[in-house]
Amino acid sequence: MPPKSRESQNVTPEKFPSVLPPVGYPNASYDFAVQAVMEMQKTVGQLCEAVASLKDQSRDHDRKLEESTRVSDRRFDDVLKEVRSVGMDVHAAKASVKTLLWVMGIVGPLLGIIVGAYLTGKGFGNHPSQVDPRPQSLSAPKTP
Repeated sequence: MPPKSRESQNVTPEKFPSVLPPVGYPNASYDFAVQAVMEMQKTVGQLCEAVASLKDQSRDHDRKLEESTRVSDRRFDDVLKEVRSVGMDVHAAKASVKTLLWVMGIVGPLLGIIVGAYLTGKGFGNHPSQVDPRPQSLSAPKTP
């Protein structure tokens, strides 16, 4: 960079006009304020749109949550009905088994008594053990 000459350093600045600009012209602070307000409006608009979008998403989420709750409640009710049905079936099976055991408890001994009496020959008239062992010829002689 070339060294600056002394002549350029000793130059006095020009004088600015002493008259103020007319009032109709906006000054620099007015431009800055307008620009700041416009940026704030833009940001507030974006925030309002984001809030509206979040509200819509929240409504959609609530709707989906309610729908899934209804579906799970229906499934739970179906499972509850199945459990109650199985419980009633188990109760019926228990009652059937108890009835069968009572019948077998009563019929079994009676059947045992009947079979035992048949095998020992007591109580039955046609059993081979009840036939008279004496031959017919030994019976009393017939008179002519």
